[in-house]
Amino acid sequence: MDDIDLDHFSGPEPFLTTAQAADLLGLSRGTVTTMAQDGRLPGSRVYRTGTERATIRIPRSAVQLLIARSLDPDADWDEADGGR
Repeated sequence: MDDIDLDHFSGPEPFLTTAQAADLLGLSRGTVTTMAQDGRLPGSRVYRTGTERATIRIPRSAVQLLIARSLDPDADWDEADGGR
């Protein structure tokens, strides 16, 4: 897996591309896209000026929480993430 420098994102909530999220989760980009489309991962559609095609951005915190949940499935995650 390639190292992804997450520190270069600015703003209150850094977002990842579907490819970056897929790399961190060990999933295919298509699987991450499907997860965002069906609500298993929160995502935002981003449109670039001059194009009709949207890209999906995933909050980094959502990816980190999914990884943490997979590492410790017995933890009380409902309380840790505010019941999301």
